[in-house]
Amino acid sequence: MAWSGDGTQLAGACANGHVLFAHVVERDVHYMNFTASVSERKIVTVKNVVDEATEYLELPERVIQLAMRYSHLVVTTPTQCYIYNTSNWNTPAIFDLKDGSVILLLLCEK
Repeated sequence: MAWSGDGTQLAGACANGHVLFAHVVERDVHYMNFTASVSERKIVTVKNVVDEATEYLELPERVIQLAMRYSHLVVTTPTQCYIYNTSNWNTPAIFDLKDGSVILLLLCEK
């Protein structure tokens, strides 16, 4: 068995020749009345628990990390970072990541 460098994928081989692949899903982050969850490899589901609204954020690559604080959701993939504002899920700020994968997201107010 071996984990990927970012800790989101697992590969294993069996003595009978079968190869298994697994992906980490169902990771949750919470902020105020929002809950964001990695529901599939490339999909983040955001729920507003007050009015029960649900948003599905589809990404072109698998999700590595996510964090939510200060009215923003930050999601990283192997090559890009997406910053969503909790008041508008349609237009994230996107920028490319240069060196490998992100292993920690720490958000601050400014």
